[in-house]
Amino acid sequence: MSINFPSAPAVNDIFSSAGLTWRWDGTKWVITTSASAVTSVNTRIGAVVLNSGDVTSALGYTPYNSGNPNNYQSLTQVNNALVNYVPLAGGTITGAINWSGTPSAPTHLTTKAYVDAAVAAAAPVGMPYIVTTAGQSSVTGTTSETNLAALLIPGGTMGRNGFVQVAAFFSYPNNSNSKTYQIRFSTTAGGVTGGIMGQGQNVTTTLTSQGMWIIRNNNATNAQSSYGGAGMTPFSAIPNGPFTLAQDTTVNQYVNINGILAVGTDTLTLIHAYAVVFPHG
Repeated sequence: MSINFPSAPAVNDIFSSAGLTWRWDGTKWVITTSASAVTSVNTRIGAVVLNSGDVTSALGYTPYNSGNPNNYQSLTQVNNALVNYVPLAGGTITGAINWSGTPSAPTHLTTKAYVDAAVAAAAPVGMPYIVTTAGQSSVTGTTSETNLAALLIPGGTMGRNGFVQVAAFFSYPNNSNSKTYQIRFSTTAGGVTGGIMGQGQNVTTTLTSQGMWIIRNNNATNAQSSYGGAGMTPFSAIPNGPFTLAQDTTVNQYVNINGILAVGTDTLTLIHAYAVVFPHG
């Protein structure tokens, strides 16, 4: 039986005759499989070699390529990356977080600075705060002002209208030499400069003395005033104006009780002192 193949065929042309099918491979006619076999892919016919475009077109997406993973992540890579993040459902953070600023909506998180300022501006809650000395302290052998006690007033305990009541009890030699005790209010524990909150109390020909001072916040956490007299006369009428300061009581302050001798061979002893913070907003 003679078969008349088409003349001048193009590559991959198909010719069928007598139930058989041939394909022109560019050189010769090659018999193919049955007519039910695949004869074309994406408009290409014959023995088609699939390329990446054939695969992605059929799948509808680009599969992960472990050898060239640009822009792709394996499940393990995704899980490892998510370990560093807190789930929306909640989790535990093991380090400190620096927040960007103060909250502006009811559901915003707050910074410590915001809370501290709010607490300082509000009426403090609780009993008065009390701090005392523990044992005696003395100054002798020097005429320089010397710290005898530094009573800590923790930041935020006073409030805008709270006050600190300070009392101190001293002993010293009975002679005509001046022995002076001075109260200062400052951020420096043991400070001997600045922060004066009352006249220095001078004592001479007696043996003991006690004084009282009241440091008041004036409707602000950074504005103080106190009586302009000496500690032994905390309640009287005097021609002096009040002592004033602008210490920030939202941070720690100290009531510094200091002694000054006119003659270095004398001794001034602080037997006991206390400070009581009466808080109020």
